[in-house]
Amino acid sequence: IKDPKTGQNTSPKFDLGRNFANKIWNAARYILTNIDPLALRGNARLNASHLEDRWILSRLNTTITTAESAIHQYRFADLAESLRTFFWTDLCDWYLEIAKARIKSGDKTVQSILLHCLQTSLKLLHPVMPYITEEIWSKLPIENRKSKIENLLLTASWPIPNPTLSDPAAESQLTLIQSLTTAIREIQNRYPTAKGKPI
Repeated sequence: IKDPKTGQNTSPKFDLGRNFANKIWNAARYILTNIDPLALRGNARLNASHLEDRWILSRLNTTITTAESAIHQYRFADLAESLRTFFWTDLCDWYLEIAKARIKSGDKTVQSILLHCLQTSLKLLHPVMPYITEEIWSKLPIENRKSKIENLLLTASWPIPNPTLSDPAAESQLTLIQSLTTAIREIQNRYPTAKGKPI
């Protein structure tokens, strides 16, 4: 559909895809400019003790399982929605905001987790968004690349769920925190004078 005012081709579905692509690009740029490339070394740092770290790794693990099931059953709408929910809502809206202070302080654990989540997300998103994910992949500080072929996301291995990262308790606790935070925000939006006051 061509917008009569701007002359640009647009549609609700196109706009959703464009906005998501922008979100992926901006989030990847933020992560890559706020981490030490050496943080990618050593998956031992993924053995996180913070609640938010255990939660995001568990959510990623769940997303891998959901994505794989959706692909096998040809449920591509469910695939796209599960990936969008993890990347936009879980990773960007919640984890990045919760971990922002730790990112600024140079916490190596959170940096390693962010890189892991970004790298895995790009692999999962590649079948449905090949061009932008391939471009971002080329910017990742991945070790031991021996050839141009190995540099390609297209040839990267598909993510495999890791049962040790599944943490239903952490997901349950964070869900409660999210519900409380959302409720508080709704009250503050309904009663603007309450903003900034202790609850």
